[in-house]
Order: sequence, then C-alpha cells, then structure tokens
Amino acid sequence: MTYKNGDVADSMFKDGKCSGAGKCFKYNGDVYDGGFLDNFYHGRGKLTYKAGGYYEGDWKNGFATGKGVKLFQSGDTYTGEFVKGKPDGHGECAYKNGNKYVGEWKQNTLTGKGKLYYQNGTIYDGDWNANKKVNGHVTFKDGGEHWAQYQNDAITGPYKRKYPNGTILEGPVVNGKINGSGTYTFTSGKVWEGNFKDDLLQ
Repeated sequence: MTYKNGDVADSMFKDGKCSGAGKCFKYNGDVYDGGFLDNFYHGRGKLTYKAGGYYEGDWKNGFATGKGVKLFQSGDTYTGEFVKGKPDGHGECAYKNGNKYVGEWKQNTLTGKGKLYYQNGTIYDGDWNANKKVNGHVTFKDGGEHWAQYQNDAITGPYKRKYPNGTILEGPVVNGKINGSGTYTFTSGKVWEGNFKDDLLQ
C-alpha cells in the first residue's frame, strides 16, 4: 500500500489497516521492520534511519515505548527504557568519546541518580538534573576522591577532597575555589585549620 505522503507499507492488513508483521519504507528513506497495529508501529520492531543510526525495541501506538536500543547518528548508543520516543527511566549510554553513563533518565536528559564513567578513569556517582550534576561523589584514577554540590554543573558550597595520600581538605567553594573557613586533616591526626583564600590557607 502506498500512502499519500509517499510511505510504502508491505505488511499484513486488517480492516484496511496495517496490523501484524511487515515493513514500511518511509518517504524520507527511513525503513521500519516489525509489528503494526491499526497503521501504527506496535510491538517489536526496528526503525533504521537514512541519515544514520537506528532504534530497535518495543513500540506502542507509533512511539518507541518500553525497552530498546538506539544508535544515534552521533555514534552514541543508548540501551534502556523509552517513553514516546525518548530515553526515559533507567538506561545506559555509551558515548562515542569513550564515556559511559548508567542511571536514570527523564525526557532524554540525565535526571535522577546515575554514574558517569569518564574515559580517563574518573567516575561521578550522584544526582543529576537536566544533564547537569547536582550533588555527588567523584573518584579519580589516582585513588583520590571528592564530595561536592553543584550549581550549573560547577562545584559550589560545602566541599570535601581526599587526596591519594589520605590527606583530607574540607571547606566551602566560592567562584570555583576554596574561600572561607576550612581544614586540612592529615593521616597522622594533625589538623590545620584557618581561613582559605583562592585555595590557599592563610
């Protein structure tokens, strides 16, 4: 069947509509292969995009909804839950640059709790809102770690850093640096306490 918009469907029909297994060759070059219900993609199916990439998984009333895999034109690959065509729920994204995110999504954004594994070995584990860090724990490849809060993806407010040698730095971050009352605590038990200005203990 050829539709007015140029789509061509080759599928099972029921009451004049695509219902059951079949294929749809889209007017724009995309190709769908899978289940249909009342002319909508429904059940399991794969949509391959002419521009590059694909979605393969569950469909409901024409939308990618349920569990599936999407290869984006950028080269990123998302595996997980979808709602109306967008990553939503729990999922994992392997980015082309080597980073990997595992956690919660909302309307195609990192929102909720999740871990971002950087290609350089750094790991952020914490809260996200609209692709930006909110509050979390970072571990570094060298064994160091820090705990921080974020505003607009930048560290701000109470901050704690543990260095590979065990020394702990605590203090408030203002304008990207430690400013205000803070402490250095050494593994020997010795504590340096005082006022910091631009990361330097006065």
